[in-house]
Formats: sequence, C-alpha cells, structure tokens
Amino acid sequence: MKKINILVTPGPKLSNVDFYQFITSQANHIKSLGDTMLTDAELRNLVITILSFAEDFNKAILQVQKNLKSDDIATKNQVRDISISALKSWVKNATYSTDEAELRAANGLTTLLDTYGDIARMSLDKESGTIDKLVAEFEGPTYKPMVEKIGLSARLARLKADNNAFKALYEGRRAESITKDSAKAISLRRQVNEQYQILSSYVLLRAKMTDDAQYAEALQIINTIRKEYNELVARHKAALKAAEEKKKAEEKQKEEEQKKTKKS
Repeated sequence: MKKINILVTPGPKLSNVDFYQFITSQANHIKSLGDTMLTDAELRNLVITILSFAEDFNKAILQVQKNLKSDDIATKNQVRDISISALKSWVKNATYSTDEAELRAANGLTTLLDTYGDIARMSLDKESGTIDKLVAEFEGPTYKPMVEKIGLSARLARLKADNNAFKALYEGRRAESITKDSAKAISLRRQVNEQYQILSSYVLLRAKMTDDAQYAEALQIINTIRKEYNELVARHKAALKAAEEKKKAEEKQKEEEQKKTKKS
C-alpha cells in the first residue's frame, strides 16, 4: 500500500457558511472531473449524496439568517442608524463654534469618531458592539467632559437607548432561531460532515491501493482545498489574537490616562 497523506480537515473550525462552501467546493471539483475519469460509480454516488445533503444544510442556514433580518429588526436598525447620524451631525456643527473650549471638544470627539469609520454600514452584530464601545468611550473620563461641553449628552443617551432596544429584539429573535431552525442546521451539518468523512476516507484508501488517476485527482482536490481553508482559519485566528492584544493595550492606556486624570 502506497504512503499517501491527507491533510487535516479544518471543517470543525469553520462557520456554517464557510463549511458549506468548503464541502461543496470539493464535491463540485471532483464532480467536474467528468464521467470519463470518474468511472467509479460508488465515488460518483458519494459526491452526489454530499451535494444533496449540503443543499439541505444551506437552506437551513439561510432560513436562520432570514429570521434575523425581519422587518421589525430592520426598522430598529434604521432607528439607531438615525441616532448615529444625529450624534455625528451635532458634533460636526460644534466644530463651527466660536467658543474655543467647545471647538477643542468638538475636534477631539471628531477625531475619535473618525477612528470608528462608517458604523451604519457594519454587519448587525458588529454595529451593536461598535456602538457599545463608542458609548463607553464617550462616557469615560477622557471624553465625557467634551461631550458635556458641546451638549451632546442627550443624543448620546438616545443612541445608547436605541442600540439597547435593537439588541434586545435581535438577541430575542436569535434565541428563537437557535431553538428552532438552528437545531435543524446543526443536525444537517452533522450529516454533511459524516458523508464528507466517508468520501475522504474512501478516496484516501483507494488512492493508496491503486494507481487509478480518478482517486489521485480527487485526493489532490481534497488536499488543495483543505490547505486553502486551513490557511483561512490560521489568518482568522491571528486576526483575533491581534484584536485581543490591541484591546488589552487600549485598556491599559485608558487606565494610565485615568490615573493621570486623578493625579491632576
């Protein structure tokens, strides 16, 4: 038996959407080898079965996403987007003040807002977290005096309330979705993964036992796509680590600024 290796699958570490693409990419590439090369009826059937299960799985995860994009959620999101715009407009108007203290405060707040980018264009989850972070900074010792100086407190409170209202509705809907549709998606993902493991094991075994090109080609496809997605997982892990380190550095800087403020 030949010594042939298969790369470790990144499947368990992938999101539902990435997992679906990971599976269907391999199955479709193997299928595209054509009937002339794929003479093994068992291999063809395994590929067809996986694609069928994968489509059912995709429908389930799309249903979960649809439940989280209902009209009432969209309305709540629009409300908080308006609050963001109102807050930014108030700060911008303050940059035209003839009062030097107000002008300094407005410029300081503008600089901070610029670091957050276009919050309203972020994904729903990311927007919620970003607004929470922004509000926390505005309410912190560094920026609170600036907020009060230009009379921004009411609009900040409005944004905080609108974001909390959105999160309450969104998280409640998410919980309902997890209870119903997500349970179905989890079950289907498990079935897809079981079929994928059968396919991978079958291809590896046949590639080791024979010199038939269809198995060598199929194994090459599996390894190539596994390598691609393993690299994706590694990049994501590195990005999370960098974000965590950045967060710790910012928290440390805030603590130092607070200490300086207390001393002064």
